[in-house]
Amino acid sequence: MVYILILLSALSLYCLLKSYINKYSWYFSAIIWSLIAAMYASFLLVSASGNYMSIGYIFDDFDRRMFLSLIANKTNFFTIIRIFNISSAVFLSSLSLFSKSYFKEKGNEISTKSKLRSIFLFIFPVLYCVFYDPQFVYNLYCSTVEGGEGIYFAACIADLAFYIITGLYMVFPLFFLLKKKKQLATEYKQKQLFGVALYIILSDIIYLIIMRLFSLRRLYFMQTPQQLAAIRTYGAQFQREYLIYPIITLIAIVVLIITIGKFHLIRQDGVIRRFIFEMQSKKTQRMMTGILHSVKGVIYSYKLTVDDAISAAPESEQGVMLTDLSRDMDAYIENLASMLNSKDVRGDFAAEECYLSDIIDDALAGFRHDGNITIKHGYTQKKEKVYADPYYLKCALTNILTNAADAISQKGEKGEITVSASSEFDLAVLSISDTGVGISKRDLKYIFNQFYTTKSRIKNWGIGLSFTYKIIKKHRGHISVKSKVGKGTTFDIILPRI
Repeated sequence: MVYILILLSALSLYCLLKSYINKYSWYFSAIIWSLIAAMYASFLLVSASGNYMSIGYIFDDFDRRMFLSLIANKTNFFTIIRIFNISSAVFLSSLSLFSKSYFKEKGNEISTKSKLRSIFLFIFPVLYCVFYDPQFVYNLYCSTVEGGEGIYFAACIADLAFYIITGLYMVFPLFFLLKKKKQLATEYKQKQLFGVALYIILSDIIYLIIMRLFSLRRLYFMQTPQQLAAIRTYGAQFQREYLIYPIITLIAIVVLIITIGKFHLIRQDGVIRRFIFEMQSKKTQRMMTGILHSVKGVIYSYKLTVDDAISAAPESEQGVMLTDLSRDMDAYIENLASMLNSKDVRGDFAAEECYLSDIIDDALAGFRHDGNITIKHGYTQKKEKVYADPYYLKCALTNILTNAADAISQKGEKGEITVSASSEFDLAVLSISDTGVGISKRDLKYIFNQFYTTKSRIKNWGIGLSFTYKIIKKHRGHISVKSKVGKGTTFDIILPRI
């Protein structure tokens, strides 16, 4: 069982280092540490009761030595029960708070009904600790001796009610998530909801096993009033059962770790990774600055040559083409200059607080397309605020818009490109849809791979979407694509919202 404590502790520390910014990460850790405290209380119970088999199976010598060192502290029997009660109360409240905060939309007004639920959320755990406090139980026993079985019967009813409410606390987050499923529009968020639900189920399983190993909490209806004041111990029995419990718990923790990774429950970059990333980005930025300066100089020298050619025959057909080329060079030099002059306090992007609609407008303003394409807007101005690099994010959107225009051109008929933005809890969701030729299922698997393209190699090298993918990931976002051949394609971009 010591291995379980070590795994749970490592998982909690990993969560905080990985995602200390988000409030739900602290509730996530509170759930794990409450399980650790409850398990430690069951360890201490061994030294108080003398029942060395009820805690579980010892796997090897290291497990045994660590276990004996943990129970070396001779803690008071009443203190052990209080530790277990408090950890149970923290577990029940943190479970509900975690599920609510993970999918809570920022900026919403809190209703009176929601406030009352939050108050009850904290009241019951406090009452739980008071009702099962050893001193209160002893006073309850004294009252039953003086007042008869009526008081004991009332205590049994209250005890049964606490058991029922405890069960409701354990399953309430699942009903809450089921209700929220209707509000989730993106496939990415729905997968996260499934991951959170699985995490809650596994946590409940671990808690029930710990409660069984603690072996002191039983329904009052199954006891006599005299047993309320007795310090109970149980013999070393059900040895096979106590061997199975640690194995089930270990399996549950392993599945828990896989769930966190597979469903991206922890979205923010951690402290260590962020520090390493910033150091690497600063080094890369210094190298890129030199390269961009050289490229800018070469392009500018070509531009001077083009300008000389234009001045020789400005009205000719070649002169008009060279004028367009010169204008493109000016725009390219301006983009290079903005990249060279960008300052980023974190060392990776020129990140700043900005409205997603402004970035979309800039991308559409510079987007060139044929007259057979209609652009439709489907977003609210000045709503979704993100922390992003406007230049790089604009480049990413331009790449997608260019691909959409190419897809419509390949179809050979008029088409539409629809750009929409909305908010979904703590995320901003941007969708770009077209009515082009679509992408086959085979090609969908590889479109974000570098140098993979379905177009001619003469003008396309398959770096646009791979570049876009990297930009979105640098913004701690997610990009996905859905397409049907002959119907069109939709790109969904998800970014953390301020």
